[in-house]
Amino acid sequence: ANDETHTQSLAAEVSVQTTEPTCEEDGQSVYTAVYDEWTDTKTVVVPAVGHDWQFEEFVWSGDDETGFTAEAAFRCANDETHTQSLAAEVSVQTTEPTCEEDGQNVYTAVYDEWTDTKTVTLEATGHDWGEPVWTWADDNSTASAQFTCAVCGGTLDLDGTVTVEDDGTQSRFEEISAYRGETYTAPQKGESVYTAEAELDGQTFTDARTVGYVFAGWYADADFTKPVAKTVTEGPAYAKFVDARVLSAKWQLSAKTTAASDSTKIRLLTTVDTLLYVKVGFRVELDGVEKTIESKEVYRQVTGFQSGVTSYYLPTVFSRESQYFMTAVISGVRNAQFDRLFTVTPYWVTLDGTTVIGLPKMFRVCDDWS
Repeated sequence: ANDETHTQSLAAEVSVQTTEPTCEEDGQSVYTAVYDEWTDTKTVVVPAVGHDWQFEEFVWSGDDETGFTAEAAFRCANDETHTQSLAAEVSVQTTEPTCEEDGQNVYTAVYDEWTDTKTVTLEATGHDWGEPVWTWADDNSTASAQFTCAVCGGTLDLDGTVTVEDDGTQSRFEEISAYRGETYTAPQKGESVYTAEAELDGQTFTDARTVGYVFAGWYADADFTKPVAKTVTEGPAYAKFVDARVLSAKWQLSAKTTAASDSTKIRLLTTVDTLLYVKVGFRVELDGVEKTIESKEVYRQVTGFQSGVTSYYLPTVFSRESQYFMTAVISGVRNAQFDRLFTVTPYWVTLDGTTVIGLPKMFRVCDDWS
């Protein structure tokens, strides 16, 4: 104080109190110098250290219906209580399910260099089976149902269970006199109803076939080997019945007939179970006029031509009981008649003189190329 040019420096006692920095806040060191009764402080700021984010995982959220999103989860290495979740970019690749195989949605999450996937199974849809198409054996003893899937077009074949309600047997032992008179009448037999049943996915599907019968003559024996003559008017005999389809009609058009042809020929066909008939023929109606044509031709098989291909047919295309074709030809069918409706009804006359009328067939010549 006597001479301000005179100075001296003496070591003070220095202490420090430190507040550590955090990830987001600065810390500080407060230095305190003490010498005798004098003190002083100096504060040094320690900068915040910042976060050291470490990736941990992707966190998925959502559902199968609306889809999924993802967030990348991070935890700070400097302070594990510090976390953050950041939206990831999510894409999806879909493999559609089929009727029988599962599909999937594969979600891919990307954030920076990290990726993750989540796979969601899409259950197989199962087949959408429609109504079946039934296939019957010729004798109706068996039937199968083919189902077609409306989605994939696949098919499933199931064997049906066939039951039959029959109103009688193939032969009946009756009194001939009940059917003799001024005209001969045929004893009547009704129908057999065949019902097929198949079950799929808890649902029952059915199909039915009705088989009618036609009279095929009186016989003295149950094996139908001894026909009863027309002259026998009384006493018991066996009435034979056959599938009505035996006495039905089909038709064939002369080869190479076209809509421009001037005329054509039509071959009519029916069948018989045996040759033990007086006659077989057809009643043909056209434009209100009926004509009877007797069949004179018998075949074990016939041929047909379509698109240049020859096919061979057996009588069983009518019924399993059919043994022979009986045919007749309508000649000179004019072009103007090609679109007219023909009604053809087959018939036979049994050895006992009974005329039996079969199932009619209606057609137009132009149906062959329509």
